[in-house]
Amino acid sequence: MTNGKKKNIARFYCTSSISALISNSPPFFITGLTDAEGSFTCLVRKSAAYRAGWRVEVVFQIGLHKKDLELLKLIQAFFGGIGVISTSPNNMCAFKVTSLKQILNKIIPHFYKYNLITQKQADYLLFK
Repeated sequence: MTNGKKKNIARFYCTSSISALISNSPPFFITGLTDAEGSFTCLVRKSAAYRAGWRVEVVFQIGLHKKDLELLKLIQAFFGGIGVISTSPNNMCAFKVTSLKQILNKIIPHFYKYNLITQKQADYLLFK
């Protein structure tokens, strides 16, 4: 109670498991989650190991709190086991794909078929 008034608290619960949510509509679920928590990154780094002196790296990533690690494992399985899942000391975990071949064969075709609907679509198009 605040100032003698009852405070309404809304709580929402879902009886479906994460795996059930993904198995019912995996492509759309993964696209929506990427719209919210994913990123498409292109890194250009100076590197003497390359003739041009620069190295270009591409990264597709979905980052979540460590309590959602199982969800990232399901997403990795959806994409055929590609990429890696890493954890960090700040209670975060991430599914990352850095292989150009895997990005070209799995990630790009997925988002070509199941379009992002936020501003992230523009990021994806530049990435692609």
